[in-house]
Amino acid sequence: MRSIFLVARRDYIGYVTSFGFWVGMLLTPILMGVGALVPSFVQNAQSVRYFAVVEVSGDTFTKELDRQIEFGVFNDAKPMIRAAVRASGQDPDIVIQGLEDAFEAGTLQQMMERFGSAEQLNQLKPKVHRVEIPARTSEEISEFMLAGTLVDGPAGPKEVTSVVFVAEDGKTVEYWKEHVGGGILPELRSTIKVLAQRQVFEEAGVDLAILKSANRARAKLKEKVPRAAEEGVSADRTIKDSIPRIVSIAIAIFLWIMIFSVVNYLLMGTIEERSNKIFDTLLTSVKLPQLLAGKLLAVLAVSLTLMGFWLIGGTLFTTYMSSSLTPGMVGNILTGVAEAVKPTIIIPALISFILGYLIYGSLFLAIGSLCDTVQEAQTLMTPMLFLLMAPLLAAALSIENPASQTVAMMAWFPLFTPFLLILRMPTDPPMWEVLAQMGLMLFATVLILWFATRVYRAGAVNGAGMSDVAAWFGKFVPGRKSKAR
Repeated sequence: MRSIFLVARRDYIGYVTSFGFWVGMLLTPILMGVGALVPSFVQNAQSVRYFAVVEVSGDTFTKELDRQIEFGVFNDAKPMIRAAVRASGQDPDIVIQGLEDAFEAGTLQQMMERFGSAEQLNQLKPKVHRVEIPARTSEEISEFMLAGTLVDGPAGPKEVTSVVFVAEDGKTVEYWKEHVGGGILPELRSTIKVLAQRQVFEEAGVDLAILKSANRARAKLKEKVPRAAEEGVSADRTIKDSIPRIVSIAIAIFLWIMIFSVVNYLLMGTIEERSNKIFDTLLTSVKLPQLLAGKLLAVLAVSLTLMGFWLIGGTLFTTYMSSSLTPGMVGNILTGVAEAVKPTIIIPALISFILGYLIYGSLFLAIGSLCDTVQEAQTLMTPMLFLLMAPLLAAALSIENPASQTVAMMAWFPLFTPFLLILRMPTDPPMWEVLAQMGLMLFATVLILWFATRVYRAGAVNGAGMSDVAAWFGKFVPGRKSKAR
């Protein structure tokens, strides 16, 4: 044990005192946070785009398009409205229905006043703004857009990125846009649909109020979750019902990042020691199994150091930011933490992490022992990278369908089990399946450790390399085998 400890201490100190370790430890959470915030930041920071409507006869289409754009802003605000209303103890469906009625009778501004002029809601504004342009025909629109003329608007002088041309008969609508790859204004399709419905009803002599009544009469679709009968507990599906699934996906991805990041230490360290002939010196002091155990233990300690640093840092950051979070957000975070430390989640997560680390750590040690350079290692790393990417694809599947049969089947493959077992836990899989998958994972760990030890001995002690690996695989090629004889 002392020899294992000495090897582990030597490698651990070497890793944590390197400049790259500290850079990775500090930059990884920052980059992950930036990556998570970039989509919303880009969406919020997107500048207002100018568009124009050229309607040859009347302004019916223009007014309806303006209304649909305002209604789009209202739809974007619905999740925020529901959260705020639910926190105040009111029924979100009743409030939303009242807001929709207010919008039918007025404008976006009147709807916001009905809601109480909430600060966050008032900040929501359309991402597009309609402007007037000096063009009345398709030819004039084309010339105007080619000229790149700037038009004044709320965001200052800018080019018009799209123009809607409505022919005199109202049956033909042309959409001119600056870039061929750009999408169509989302509200344009709904405007065409609403005007067509209105025209059909008018031609049939039917009051438009009937159309509005028909829309209101549509059944309200509500998502429900079976719960034990408790006073004051609603069966409506809320964000808290999704937290277990979100937590399981977050833990699976976190384990993937941890394992994938730390096993590289083993690969690079082994390549460096092989190329510098350090193995000979080490093996004069300790036995090969002790050397392997020490190296695996050292990098496991490195991963625990990273994990502890990130967890403590995340806790301090969340505590510091708690004053700027809404009570609902704080409640969701606490629910997520409580879900993460449940025995049904934390125990499989710890077992998966340890066994997954031993599986991939052993494989990377074996690969490193056969290579003198990083370029050689990359040749053997390619299939490993494909293996490591598969669980991420499965995690994407579980977002839409937590009970996916594809994920359930892939979880039986021991190299994927460390990540996919966690994804299955919120769906309450049978206990025998969980224990069987853990047993397979443990068996695979022992088998891979045995195999990695033999490869490590061949590479580190006997000097086997890539050419020996190629020769070994060549034995299974019939043509090469007969030729060798």
